[in-house]
Order: sequence, then C-alpha cells, then structure tokens
Amino acid sequence: MAQISTSNELTAAFEAAHREFMDFVEGCPDEEWEAICPREGWPVGVVGRHVASGHLIANRALRTMLTGRPVPGTPEIHHAANEATAREHPEPTRDEVLELAGRNAQKTVDLFRGLSEEQLRIEVPMGSAGGRLLTVRGYAELFPAHLRNHLDSMREGAALAREAGA
Repeated sequence: MAQISTSNELTAAFEAAHREFMDFVEGCPDEEWEAICPREGWPVGVVGRHVASGHLIANRALRTMLTGRPVPGTPEIHHAANEATAREHPEPTRDEVLELAGRNAQKTVDLFRGLSEEQLRIEVPMGSAGGRLLTVRGYAELFPAHLRNHLDSMREGAALAREAGA
C-alpha cells in the first residue's frame, strides 16, 4: 500500500471507503441482510454493525497513540471482544447500522482532519497487532482497508444468498 502523506488524504481515503459501505448497507435487500459472510461467519447486518462500532474503537486506539503510550491488548483479546459484540447484537437493523456508522465515521473524519505531520509520525506498540510498532499514519491508513475487507465479505455473503435464491 502506498503511503498516504497528509491528514487530508487520510480523511479522503476513509470517507471514500465509508461511502461505499453506506451505499451497500442502504441498498442491501432484506433477504440478503441475514446472509452469512464467509470471512467472519456472521450475518451481513452483524458485520455491518461491527464496522460501524469499530470506527469508535479504532478512534480510541488512535487517541491513545497520540499520547505516545502503547495501545493495550492482544490479538486474542481483540478477536474475543469482536465475537462477544457479535453475540450481543445478533440482529441489528439497517437503520441502527446506518446511524451508528454515520455518527462514528464523522468522529473518525474529525480526528483525521486534525492530525499534524508530527502526530502522524508518532510510533507506539499496538496491542491488537501483537505489540508491533505502528505510526499514527500507518494505523490510520488501515482504516479504509479494514472497512473494505469487511465490505467485500458482506458483498460476498449477499451474492451467495442471491445465488442460493436463484
């Protein structure tokens, strides 16, 4: 992945990925909303809620990075928390996902827009990445890629449901 150099470019990349996500959620037929996404093993709506709530969780990690402190956790804790959240919210509505995603994505945009070049260079250990050192820039660049990875899985699940129903 090519390095994105400015906070404005980070913001634009995230906003583009978020718009794709919102367009998919808005247009996903009801019969595909419950389809199982192959990568996560969760219904499309649950993956959508995961993405929507994940913005806020990632923002918290990013704010911790900005203090220069390591982001606590482990990959195992991160995955267990994702699974627990999926179990706690097994049937999110489209409106719930759209509202949560819109609200939390705006917080991401606001955070990205305010990042200085100095802040983008801050590097700390990231717990959910096994303690690997990440810069604020490197972590922020993962936001659109992570979103699109889940979106691709949602599209795959919806396509499988269409094929099964055909």
